[in-house]
Amino acid sequence: MKYPRYTREQKLSCKLSDEDIAYIEEHFIEGPTAEDLAARFNVSKTAILYWGRGEEYRKEKNKKVYLRAKNNPNRIK
Repeated sequence: MKYPRYTREQKLSCKLSDEDIAYIEEHFIEGPTAEDLAARFNVSKTAILYWGRGEEYRKEKNKKVYLRAKNNPNRIK
C-alpha cells in the first residue's frame, strides 16, 4: 500500500507553518527571546530553539538522534 506524501502544512502534527518558521529564523538572533516566541506560536521553547538555530544545527541534531536510535540495543529490528 502506498501512502500519500503530505507537505509540512498538511500534516496535522505540525504546529508551525512555513511562514512561522521563516519568522522564527529571521527574528531568533536579534528579536524576542525563545520564551516569547514560544508563547506567540503556542509551542515549546525547545521547538523554537530547534528551528531558530539554523539548518546546520538541525542536521547535526537529527544525525545524533538517528545514531542514538540505531545503536540502541533494545530497539525492534
